[in-house]
Amino acid sequence: MGEGDRPGSGPKMPSERLRAFLDTNILLSALRGDEWPKRLFTPDAEQYARYVVNPVVLQELLLATAATAPGVDIDGVTRHLEIIDAKLDEDSEVLAHARGLRNQAVHVNDLLILGSARDCDVLLTNDQDLMNLGQDARVRMATPEQFLRGLGVVA
Repeated sequence: MGEGDRPGSGPKMPSERLRAFLDTNILLSALRGDEWPKRLFTPDAEQYARYVVNPVVLQELLLATAATAPGVDIDGVTRHLEIIDAKLDEDSEVLAHARGLRNQAVHVNDLLILGSARDCDVLLTNDQDLMNLGQDARVRMATPEQFLRGLGVVA
């Protein structure tokens, strides 16, 4: 959420729509009909937030749906998205932390997602590894449920 926002402080005004970066797992969950990710795309939620992805997330979405759910109509989700550039912030704490994790699994896509998400108010994900890495990037992270409850869109 934006600076000075507190979860539970009530809905934001529509003119102040937040930019929420969506991780691939959120989009796939929405396509499966999972409750909280699906609620992101309701008119109530969209009056307070606009959703963005980068080409990395879009490619992951297309590949995953082609492999696991051929024929799924992804237009129902992608029409709600703005596509922004993939960015890798070479001076960020993320890269410093990633170098320290050299022997662990850190995927370059995660670094590109975090780099792009730095230009947004929040990164929505259910990926605990990405959340842990994002703490070092100073990217605000939330699950869809946390985000929607923080907006005051759902009780």
